[in-house]
Amino acid sequence: MKTLSCTLTVLLAACSSTPGPDEDPIEFPEADRMELVEPETTLGFLMTRLDDAVRAWNVLKQSGHGEEDARKLRSLESFLENQVRLHLSDMIAQLEAGPPKNRAVAAVALGFSGLEETQSPLLSALEDGSSLVVGNALLGLGILAMPDTPLSQICYSLRNDSDPAIRRNAAYALQRIVEAGGRDECAVESARTGIADGEPSIRVMAAITLGLLADGESIPRLGDLLHDEEDFVCLAAATALVRIGRDNEVNTGEAARLLVAALDRERSQRRRMIHRELARLRGANLGDSVEPWREWAYKIP
Repeated sequence: MKTLSCTLTVLLAACSSTPGPDEDPIEFPEADRMELVEPETTLGFLMTRLDDAVRAWNVLKQSGHGEEDARKLRSLESFLENQVRLHLSDMIAQLEAGPPKNRAVAAVALGFSGLEETQSPLLSALEDGSSLVVGNALLGLGILAMPDTPLSQICYSLRNDSDPAIRRNAAYALQRIVEAGGRDECAVESARTGIADGEPSIRVMAAITLGLLADGESIPRLGDLLHDEEDFVCLAAATALVRIGRDNEVNTGEAARLLVAALDRERSQRRRMIHRELARLRGANLGDSVEPWREWAYKIP
């Protein structure tokens, strides 16, 4: 299974299983040494094993760094893919009619299957009466990332849900599906809403989505995010501006001038990030001084 990745690290909403502040830290399972749960094994044991693996994946996705954590992440994803495929009918049955905790675990785990037949049950789970199941189904759809995934319910959740955890996972699902080639007229509107969200991680994913959609009309809004108090939001906006500017030369000048203005204003690590993105947009490094960059940017129509 291909390792899941985003342009930037994002904070995913807590799944059924993320430990609370009073719980013990997670012991990461060594998935490459974990034996598959055979079909005759009890359902309770299977769900516990999947829950443990999803817990570890969720924490590593949020805070892992370095090659060792990347290896663990790949190992967990491979374990979950193999395990879910081996017990596919049971997992779908649990998502559709199991107790709430099992539905929540299944909603995330099914996303790792990579199988088209899991898309429909996950979409149906967006109507579940449990907000935890709905949030996890959004996460599962994002992990699955099928380009033909209908986006209307995902867009609606991102724009309208009062629960930041659900909006966060909706933003993740939208970004992943758009990255895979999915398109819907609601995607741009919802991503534009997302870059004004109070949650920084939602602003990050929405900005990335607008970049993937090459939405030139969002350039001024993304320029505003270059002033965001969170560095990783600023970087997402800069990355999106570069993507839009490189996708269509009509947008290059406006994107470049916003980045140059930010380069001139910043005197911190953020300046280095913006400088790097400007070099990507230009296709060459014009140096540390802002003047060559300004001269270049203002020559572009």
